[in-house]
Amino acid sequence: MWLLDKAPEPDILGARLPSREQVFLFFMYQHHIFKKTVPDFVSATSEKLKAIWGKAKLTTKTDANIRKNVKNLFEEYQALKKDRNRITDGAELKRKIWKGDLEDLFDISSADVLERGDILDEDKSFLISQRKDRSSSSMAGVVAEVAKEKKKKEAAKKLENGKRKQEAETERLLEKVPYPRSGLSSSSTTSSEDEDGELQGTGNKITPATAVITRSSWTSSPLTVVRMRQFSPPGQGGPGRSPGLD
Repeated sequence: MWLLDKAPEPDILGARLPSREQVFLFFMYQHHIFKKTVPDFVSATSEKLKAIWGKAKLTTKTDANIRKNVKNLFEEYQALKKDRNRITDGAELKRKIWKGDLEDLFDISSADVLERGDILDEDKSFLISQRKDRSSSSMAGVVAEVAKEKKKKEAAKKLENGKRKQEAETERLLEKVPYPRSGLSSSSTTSSEDEDGELQGTGNKITPATAVITRSSWTSSPLTVVRMRQFSPPGQGGPGRSPGLD
């Protein structure tokens, strides 16, 4: 092919955003091999570029503007080829400039791509580096960085879910543990013993000869029943002696 000494390419390959040369060679392949009309191979090239930018997660210009950029690249080549027999310094300079620009990025990014909040900072940095020097970075590096960040977030989420599950299990186990009880049970049955030694119910009042029911606060051992007899006060049957023992 004139001026480039390269054959047209059937695809745009590589882990970087395409250069002007890659786009041009793919474009010329559609033109020479498939014998498509200019509008047809302009559209085919435009769709290919949009797919690549989609993989890089970057927003693009409108379809009409992308097609215009592709067509302009082709028309620039056609104009140089038309004057290929000219040997003036001006003509030679134009050819050198056009060939030198072929290594530049064929940029179809939208004007607000670097200001958009829905695009990751890693993807923005990748685009900036590609604009400065295409050889300085690749989409493979961006994908690896995004995958690393995603893995970190998944690990943090898994750890949080584990903590919540452990807390829920702890709450479930605590619900089965009886709460500590102190003092006299409100449902305890108190009884008193009359002078003939018979027990008589006294309701919930604490009276002499009270049967006290206690339960351990920290173990699940059976109830311990303590039967106590209240000694009569001094002056009733003698000091420290129970009624009916005289």
